[in-house]
Amino acid sequence: PKKYRDYRELLKEYRDGILLFTLTEDKVWRKAVEDTVGLKKYYNDNQSKFTAGERVVVTEYISEKRPVIEEVQKLLASGKTEKEIDTEVNKSSALNIRIRTQNYEKGKAEQEAVMFGKQPGFRSEILEGGRTFRILVLQENLPAGQKSFDDAKSECITQYQNYLEAEWLKELESKYPVEVKTKVLEKLYK
Repeated sequence: PKKYRDYRELLKEYRDGILLFTLTEDKVWRKAVEDTVGLKKYYNDNQSKFTAGERVVVTEYISEKRPVIEEVQKLLASGKTEKEIDTEVNKSSALNIRIRTQNYEKGKAEQEAVMFGKQPGFRSEILEGGRTFRILVLQENLPAGQKSFDDAKSECITQYQNYLEAEWLKELESKYPVEVKTKVLEKLYK
């Protein structure tokens, strides 16, 4: 570093970058996730930002193997429960089927659009997408309106991080006012 100026400046840039990253992680990113009271307060104070259109709650049966999803289709038709299907299809050590519950908003879901306007219990045909096959089972229709805290949590965390960052920058600007030396700046652009 003493011998080579470029190397010295590169080290300083890395050090400053790591310092900025660490500070931002502490003041913004981690705080937004760990400060559950602050996050909940932000959600309550900004509920109008967390609305959704018409939605459906869907249980998805997902497999990379068509024969497995066809077996699931037969088990659903025979009235088997989610737990019974999971036990039956995943009886070997391999995970043949994944089951998850998802919310989809109208107009934002392509393949899932078939679920809108149906009654709870409706089952889709086998849907193929990329390397996976899915069957969707409608659990509930949700009207347009306010998202619950749980439904809006990831979106709320992102907005809370933006809010925390803006507040931190205001605090830094008030504590360390920026002064532009115009004569020095003009020399740079000659």
